[in-house]
Amino acid sequence: MGKNKAHSIQKVQVEIFTSSIETGKLMERDMSSFIRTRIFPLIEQYLDKLESKLDNRFLQIPHLSLEIGFARNEFPAIADLEVQIDAQMNEVVEKIPAIAYQKDSFQLLKNANGQLRNNLPVENFLSENETEKVLLLENENKDFQAWIYFLEKGELPWWYPEVKARINFQFKTLKLFLENDFNRNTLWQKIAANRVFFNRLLSQYSGKEVRELLWFVLGDKVPMDRLGFEHIHKKIFSNELEVVFQIFIGISHYQEGKPFHEIPIIRSLIENGIPEKLFAAVNAVVQDTLTESELTIWRSFFDEFNNTITGEKVYQGSDGAEAQQVMIDPLDRSQKNDGESHYLDHAGLILIHPFLKAFFGDCGFLDQSGQLIEPELAVHTLYYLASRQVAPFEFELVFEKYLCGLDIHQPISRNIKLSRRTREKAAVLLESLLENWNKLKNTSAETVLNEFLTRSGKLVLEDHQDRLFVERKAQDVLLDGLPWNLSIIKLPWRKKILMVEW
Repeated sequence: MGKNKAHSIQKVQVEIFTSSIETGKLMERDMSSFIRTRIFPLIEQYLDKLESKLDNRFLQIPHLSLEIGFARNEFPAIADLEVQIDAQMNEVVEKIPAIAYQKDSFQLLKNANGQLRNNLPVENFLSENETEKVLLLENENKDFQAWIYFLEKGELPWWYPEVKARINFQFKTLKLFLENDFNRNTLWQKIAANRVFFNRLLSQYSGKEVRELLWFVLGDKVPMDRLGFEHIHKKIFSNELEVVFQIFIGISHYQEGKPFHEIPIIRSLIENGIPEKLFAAVNAVVQDTLTESELTIWRSFFDEFNNTITGEKVYQGSDGAEAQQVMIDPLDRSQKNDGESHYLDHAGLILIHPFLKAFFGDCGFLDQSGQLIEPELAVHTLYYLASRQVAPFEFELVFEKYLCGLDIHQPISRNIKLSRRTREKAAVLLESLLENWNKLKNTSAETVLNEFLTRSGKLVLEDHQDRLFVERKAQDVLLDGLPWNLSIIKLPWRKKILMVEW
């Protein structure tokens, strides 16, 4: 990884093609130094020049493939490298129409460029699909964009650091994001269109925070004042909040003139129904607090809702055909697992895999058949075990969810309370790990936590097996004395085998 104050390279993968195995091995030996001392500085130099053309905007390039042609079986000189890298970086920049820059300011000398390009493959180094993913964001808005990505995916975009997310995703900061009209409208559209997005928003913030946030977004879009909005929430139980929020989001879009079949969150309400008592409570407040014009909109909304449920009205498309029903699944099942990668902070938790089932049973998280009945508690307990922290955001729980057999993309509540008994049992588990690992018997639990459990890694989900890559450190020589298998693992709640490279 290479970083300076302005630029960040998150991941580097190197492939060497040479006609000589001996030459390839020599290059492999020196490749790390070559990339660090020659390639990175030239990329940084190019980006420094480009930065003045970005007009204080933020450029994301998810995949950048640089192919370096070697005239001889040795590393190219700096001058040759600069020409090759600049030529390929220009191809990326030229495909981003939003960047207004003088083309000749990055133009290379034709003779030098033409001579060295003969050593490179003829194909473009960046596919069309990858080009479409290159994003140019307003610099001051990248925090909000990262938050939206998190609510969609449950994890952070590759370019956004966790340390910033833990600060900027707090509720107080979110209110600053939403002072921007464009941001408020973006959130308004997202919460109505994507059920997973909406559920994750509910799971990451308290009911009070979500209520305040939604009013901030919906206040000028619903036919009701703040007093009526708050009055409804006083009349309902906390477990009914989700449905009430859906009603308000739905009517805000309905008031804009959208038909029901074009508002996914209303389709969800229709499919699941509104409890009779809740419907009556909302209707009573509506009758008591609204003006006549506001009441007309609510009556129209409820009438159309009831007609749709009872089948008295069939929505027609513009061509007269019945509109296709919008189905909302709690999880996005269209996502393919094959090759899907996730970066982890607590990859070292794989060390405790032999103890997991007994540990969860001791905590009361399993039923009599050994299946998890408290998966969210189990996930938060593993996070506490590795960090001694509580109330993590979901993006911090990727591997913990995997170890507990949960879908990686499944929203999981942040507001889970761990009992003192559960925390004590987590401490006992660490002691058991030390007792069974002879080389660490005289080591403190805190050392194991910091030096082994808290470890960066990458989880790759594939069709037939999954793979875990764990960052290697000097102290890992102690793993040789581990009395259990750490290469091929079958977790109790996973169908596929996990292959570990540590």
